[in-house]
Amino acid sequence: MSDPTAQPSLPFDEVTDGAYAQTFLATHTAAENRRGVDLRGRCPRCGDPMDFPIVTEIFQSTVAPGHSADRNSPDEKTVLCTCQADHPDKPAGEKGCGAYWNIRLTRRRT
Repeated sequence: MSDPTAQPSLPFDEVTDGAYAQTFLATHTAAENRRGVDLRGRCPRCGDPMDFPIVTEIFQSTVAPGHSADRNSPDEKTVLCTCQADHPDKPAGEKGCGAYWNIRLTRRRT
């Protein structure tokens, strides 16, 4: 029998909102590993649990010959919802509900 209080799943939509980062950061946990940081929390759009790894310690991108990498904000990272919920209209092979937001990584001083 289905749960009568369950809310229908939001449809997949690649969207962001200025409040997503603050909402996620208020409830997430972060665990350092040898290659970066694992973020765990709930997506601020769909509310489903998610994990998002951020690689900080190995090669992260390519730069075309004759160009330099953008170093304006090396600690700012884009986080994507990676929940496992079945969102309507989700393209094959995609994870999450489509939500994304930017955060800035900082080291906690001890």
